Amino acid sequence: MLSGAAFITASVYIPIFIQGVLGGTATNSGLVLLPMMLGTVVTATAGGFLIQRLSYRTVLISTLILLVAGISLLTTLQPDSTRLLITIYMILVGLGIGASFSVLSNAAIHAVSPNQRGAASSTLNFLRSLGMTIGITIFGIVQSHSLTRHLTDTFAGSGQSSIPQGLDFKDPHALLDPVTRIQIPSQVLSQITEGLSSSIVVTFAWGIIPAVLALAAAMAMGKEKLLVEEQPEGLVVSH
Repeated sequence: MLSGAAFITASVYIPIFIQGVLGGTATNSGLVLLPMMLGTVVTATAGGFLIQRLSYRTVLISTLILLVAGISLLTTLQPDSTRLLITIYMILVGLGIGASFSVLSNAAIHAVSPNQRGAASSTLNFLRSLGMTIGITIFGIVQSHSLTRHLTDTFAGSGQSSIPQGLDFKDPHALLDPVTRIQIPSQVLSQITEGLSSSIVVTFAWGIIPAVLALAAAMAMGKEKLLVEEQPEGLVVSH
């Protein structure tokens, strides 16, 4: 649950940062997640091999440290941050979360009988999805309130005369529309994107909490590792 909550924060708000703050297109903001997904594949595959030599605990701790580091670095983003910098942070987050997909799947069924492994695996997937759902709900509220407070303070007493008629500057989705952005004066747009950037960074800061708690939970695990049972010669095992 904890790692899922931390991971979904980066997955959702990095594209919004790219599109709303840096002014990228929807396609580009989505493609920026590719390095993170590739990082996820790398450690998911590596974790599957390492659990035969190292304990589940050791593999998870080493990778979750990268997750904490990646999300912590995301809190340093600024409106003038480069795409390369964001890509590097995304790779770190991907490397940090990837091992949990393969390692936790094996750890969940480690101590249960074969007829209970399906239930254990499905429970794991449910809890991960539940963590993502709770995480995006809570962090969505945090980001929305932070953006509203920042922009309310910024435009308080200004009369908002320079803002296009009918534009609700408290709605972050309005900033993702290139047509709407063109209509906003550059000075006002700069203030709004700064508020959006600040609110997303605050959200990343809150995302550190479940990442650290996930690391603490991994430290509390036992020292079991995957034991591969050797089958008698000539025995065929069907799956």
